[in-house]
Amino acid sequence: EFRGELFFEEIEKNNIRVRWVYNLISKNKLAYPLHWLFGKILWKGQMRIGIQRMKQYAESNAPFLYD
Repeated sequence: EFRGELFFEEIEKNNIRVRWVYNLISKNKLAYPLHWLFGKILWKGQMRIGIQRMKQYAESNAPFLYD
C-alpha cells in the first residue's frame, strides 16, 4: 500500500516550502525488503525529480495556481 501527501507552505511573499510525505506499507514479510528498496531508491529519486520540476515551473512565467 502506498500513501502520500504533498504540502505547500507560504513562508513569505514569493517563497514557498514544499514538503512531500509518503509511506509504503508492506504486509508481506518476504516482499518487505523489495518494498523498502523501492521506497529508498526508486521512489525517493522520483520525488526529487518532481520537486525540481515544480521549482522550475514556479520560477517560469507560467501561471502557478494551488488551493
